[in-house]
Parts: sequence; C-alpha cells; structure tokens
Amino acid sequence: MINGSALNSSAINALASAGGVAPQPDTGALAVPVVLSVTGLPSGQLSVQVALTVLPKSLAASGWDVRLVVGETDLSDRLQGTIEIEAEEGAARIASVTLSLVAGDTLASYSGQVMLVEARPAPGAAWVRRFSGKVMLPVPDLESGTMVLHAADRRHDLLASTSRADLAAMLGGYWSDLVESEAANSLQYAEARLATVAGSWDLDAFGNPRMTLWNRSGTDVTVTDDDIIDGTLQPRPVSLTDVVNLVTNDTVSLGGVSATAICGLVHNAANDTGKSATDNITANNRPLIGGTVEPGAVVTVTLAGQSMTTAAGADGKFQVQPRLPLALGVHTPHIHVEGSWTWEAWGTSFVVASKAEADLGAATAPVVEKVASTDVSFEYRYYRLHQKKSIYQWSMGITYPELVLGRNHHAFILPERQLFESAASQSGWTLNKATYTSPKQGTQVVGYVDTNGIVHEGSSSSGTDVAEVLIYKNEYTGDPAADPRCESATLELTRRVAQPVTERWRISVSAPDSIARLGTRKAQGQTAAADATSHFNADAWEKDIKAEPVITDSTDLVSLPGMSRADAENAILYLAAKARRQILASHRASRVAMTLWADLTMDLTRRYEVSTHDLHAVGKVARFVERYSIQTGQSRMEVELAISSLVAAGTAPDDPLLSPVITGAANYSGSQNAAVPSAWEGRGSLIDGTAWTTGAMGDRDSQYPRSVSLSTPPVDAYLTDPVDRLMSYALSVAIPVDPFELR
Repeated sequence: MINGSALNSSAINALASAGGVAPQPDTGALAVPVVLSVTGLPSGQLSVQVALTVLPKSLAASGWDVRLVVGETDLSDRLQGTIEIEAEEGAARIASVTLSLVAGDTLASYSGQVMLVEARPAPGAAWVRRFSGKVMLPVPDLESGTMVLHAADRRHDLLASTSRADLAAMLGGYWSDLVESEAANSLQYAEARLATVAGSWDLDAFGNPRMTLWNRSGTDVTVTDDDIIDGTLQPRPVSLTDVVNLVTNDTVSLGGVSATAICGLVHNAANDTGKSATDNITANNRPLIGGTVEPGAVVTVTLAGQSMTTAAGADGKFQVQPRLPLALGVHTPHIHVEGSWTWEAWGTSFVVASKAEADLGAATAPVVEKVASTDVSFEYRYYRLHQKKSIYQWSMGITYPELVLGRNHHAFILPERQLFESAASQSGWTLNKATYTSPKQGTQVVGYVDTNGIVHEGSSSSGTDVAEVLIYKNEYTGDPAADPRCESATLELTRRVAQPVTERWRISVSAPDSIARLGTRKAQGQTAAADATSHFNADAWEKDIKAEPVITDSTDLVSLPGMSRADAENAILYLAAKARRQILASHRASRVAMTLWADLTMDLTRRYEVSTHDLHAVGKVARFVERYSIQTGQSRMEVELAISSLVAAGTAPDDPLLSPVITGAANYSGSQNAAVPSAWEGRGSLIDGTAWTTGAMGDRDSQYPRSVSLSTPPVDAYLTDPVDRLMSYALSVAIPVDPFELR
C-alpha cells in the first residue's frame, strides 16, 4: 500500500473480486536464471536454499503497490502523480517520480542520491526491483508543492570509468586506433566497440550490466487480444529510405595524380615529336606509350578512356598504342600490372599539341588534367624494401712478363685499390665489401724474352738464349696485405630502395537477400587511412647497409613500433563490423507498439510473441515505458518490439569476420656478377666504358693514366616510384527474419 496517498481511500486497495474485469495472471512455466559465485570453497559439497517468488504476467487493476527509496530513506508515503520508468536498448534506464515537498528539503537531499523503485502485485508479496540509479536532477515546483526527481542508472558512469582492457572483455566487438581517435576516452572507446556488435549493452533493473544479442530464436512471452489494451496495437514499418543493405565506398571525384616514371610517352622522334624528343610534347595523336615492369607481367594501360593490354617482354619492357586519336591537351596514362603481385600507378603526363607547338617545344597554357578517383574505405601506406647486389670482379688479365713489357717502352702500372673504391662511391651504390689480391712483392724475375722475340714466363730461362730478362719491381715495402695496388679485385656493391606502397582497401558489406528483394539500398561507409612510412627513416636505411632491417629478399615493412600489419587488419575488421551492424540495425528498425498492463517481468532481454485476431508477430523488446499512477491506480506499460521482417527466409551466407588474406612482396631483390674487363693500350678494348684503363695512345706526359669505371645496372622506376595496390574485402550478411503476418 502507499500510505498517505489517495489510494488508501480508494476501492483500488481491494483485490478484484471474481468475475471482475481486471486481467488475471497467466499460469505456465518460467525459466529463471540463477548465478551463484563462490570463492574459497573447500573440498566437499555446498547446499544452497533458493526461494522463488512466481510473479503474475501482468499486474491486477488494483491491489498493486510501489515503493521508493532515496538514499536510505523510504519515501513511498510522499509519492504523487505518476511514476515513470523508461528502458531502451543501448541506453541508460531512466526514471521520474514526484514527491510532495516537506519543510527542510534541499537540493543536496536528493541530488546524486541512490534511487530505487520497486513494485509488488499485492500486499504481502515480494518486492520486485524495477529501477536502480542515481538522482541526476531534482526539480522543485513551489506552486504545486512537489519535487520531481529525474534519475538514471549508472550505464554512462560504468562505461566512462572502466579501463580499455576491461571494456574489451566486457563488450567484445572491434576497435581501431587508426579509425577512431587514439586519444578517445573510455566512454568513446566503449561506444565505438558497441557500434560493431549486433546487440545491445545496458543494465538490468538492479544495475547489473549485460549484453543482449539481437538475433535469437524462441519466445519468452505470448500476448493476445486479452492482454493488449484496446486500440494500442500498432505496427510501425521502417521506411525503405532508411534501409541499408550495401555499405561500400565508391564515390568518384576528380583530382590530380601522383605521376611516376614507370610509364609514359616513348621518347623518340616518332612519338615525342617536335623540338625535343624528351619534352613530353608531341603532335602525334596516337603515340606509343611504354615503360618497364616485371618481365612477363600483363600490363593494362588506360588512357583517355581507352584500355590497352599487352605482356611485358623478357626484359620487362612494354609498349602500347591508342586505337583512337587523342584529343589536344594533357594526358596521363594509368598502368595496371599483374605479375607475381598486382599493383597500379599513374605514369608521366604528356601533352598532345599542334605541330607548330610541338616544333616550338611549348604548348599554349596546357590545362592540368583532372582524373577520376574512386574513394576507398581504408588506405595503408608503407615501404616495400628492395636490395640489389652486384659483384664486380677484376683481374689484370695479362701475365707479369706482359705487365713489365708494357707499351711504348713503358711498363704498365697496376691500379690502386682506392681507384676501385672511388669508382664504387660514384656509382650511386654502396660498397658493402671489397677484397683484393696483392701483387708480387719486392724485386722478382717474372720472365724473359728469347732471341726470337718470344716472351716466356718464369724465373728460369732453362738454357734458352735470352735477349732480355723481365724484372718486376714493387717499390712498396710494407705489409703485403696492405699493398695499395692489386692484381685482382672483387667488389660487392649494394643498392637499397625503399619504395612507397599504398594498399587501397575497398570494403563491401552486403545483404544479398535484401538486395534481391528490396533493390540496392547503398550507404557510404566510414573511411580511414594509416601511414607507416612516417615511422621509418627510409633515407638513412638506403644509405647504410648495416641499418635494420637487414634483408636479402624484397620485404614489406608493415610492422614498426607504433604501426603494424595487425593494426591495419584491425582497422579493416572494425570498418566491416561497423557496416555489418548498420545493415542489421536498419532491417530491425520496424516496430510493433502496444500498451499492456504493467508486467513486473518485462525487460529488454525478452522476446515477445503477439498473437491477436489481426496480427501474428515475434520480436525482441526494444523499448518500454512503465507508468504507475498514484491518483488513478493505473499500471500500464508501453512496449515496442523490434521486428526484422522486410525479407523472407533466404539463402544468403553469413560470413564470419576474418582477417583479410594479404599476399606478400614480390622478390625483386637479388644479386648478379659482373666482370670488369681490363683494357691495356694496344691489348683489347674498352667495353661500354666499363673497363679499368691504363694509358692512351700517344699520351707521353702522364704515361699511362689509370682509372676504374664501374657500370651499375639501372634500378627501374617500378621498383622505386610510389605504387598502389587495389585490395578488396567483401562480407555477406544474412538478415534474420522475424515472423510478421497480418491475419
């Protein structure tokens, strides 16, 4: 009973007599979860007595009772008006009560105090908790002499004060620092995780947290026409404009390009016509476009809406030609390559101009080309590391007698070791290791020339007539191993390349059965980007062969302090999970609303079946508002069921959220051996400027000048310039189907 209220003098205190109009409790089985936590239990058995109070499905029209406790004080005798409690999925439970004012009331008497609301079906029955929370706002009304207390449960405070580790364990779902703010507080972190879960997290009437998944089978309660207050049953279908069955990022925008030297206009007089064959201005409106990629790769070049496909040769070179003439203006080729890995890039822009402009070498104010670019869900930028190694070997290539004889009566001079190292330093490569063979030491007879002019090698003439003894004299007298000259050399040169790579992930989450039934209802997903290149000093790594990481194969540098491949994968899963929840939420946005007599077992975890003359439907409770009127004695509950019924039962698979499959780097690192030929004056010849040389014909001032020239292989632009990898992550969502049938 509520002492001091109008209820005491009202007939509502009397239980409904037999034959009354008040709804009667239903009988039936009720499953009650019991959780018993025991710590420090010794070996043996434990017996616990459990007392259960069976509640009616709905309160009687009279005889029910309500109790209010604020702080530790029972204020039930001061209740007036209507007690209202509202619970909604994924939100704090709130309550409002009205008290009569008494002398001495202060705001401090109520603000922040614990507030409990309990109800019971009849005097002497057990109290049932309906709300636990804190008074957030006490509002006094001086004219009416009342105080309205607005209270909320501790959902917000619990999320805001819990550590990330505990939130992750409690909520599940996904999180990504690369998508959301790394500095997010606990509440923001929690709400972001909940945005990836197909369920709702809230507190029960006692303030205990729980996660309720949206999709489950079975029913907990069945209501009929007798249970529903007349005229309150109302289906509220979701508008098709609010339904989403495809989440992807495919907005096309115009912008500039990051040009590379990977492909472009073929530089010769026929294709790059006019004043210069290298100025990228041509009057040829069907020029050859070419470049170099991985040998044997399939190359597709797109230019001005034309796509041309070819295969690269054994040397990696390719050329294509537009089928249709190109318009005057700027053109930028786009290249897509499928080899040991798949990638794409923009080439070098060129201008198609009139013959006069091409001959002049200056096009009239060419407009910068704008190209179409499609948004993607997630971009991950990192370095792909390559390491080329070339081993150069040189030997003097002649005998010591030939060395002494020389040319023009001057002996040849062996090269200094520093000449090789100087040549290496000028090559653009790094000298990793050099080994040398020291020449003969001291003064030694190395051969002779007989009277017939034949040169013999060795220290003994063996009785042959000798016309000239050939003596090699090394003026160096120090440690032979440190002799500044050499008779052979082996140099290991290394070239390191840190190539920027951008993975452009297109995440597509779809509900195929919904698309087939309702047509495509598309929404653009959230986007994010991560840059691992900022965590790595590529310039220092390229210059120092000992800098970590030390590699032998091409390596994707995707895991660094502060950034890793796992971070990128988490971002993709987070975006996909968020899109998945968005699709599922939009499909269960239909509601069946009704008003029932107050039910002390009502909760957001329950699944109701509506079985009336006009409608059969099943759905989970998404929201309810219970009202206990002190003046009228009415105890009613407005209930909304979430219904997912826009599609019939289908066959669409429900894909699990798994980490994407990512192929590693193609191995473009490697080593090659190259001989450094000797070209002594009058013996042999220089080969493409790659030789070590001594002397020049007729040069008597400097006798035999010495030089070493190393020709290193080029590192093609497709290994140095930025490239993109277009990646995809697709997820299929099965839409749960709740019964919904009009009768």
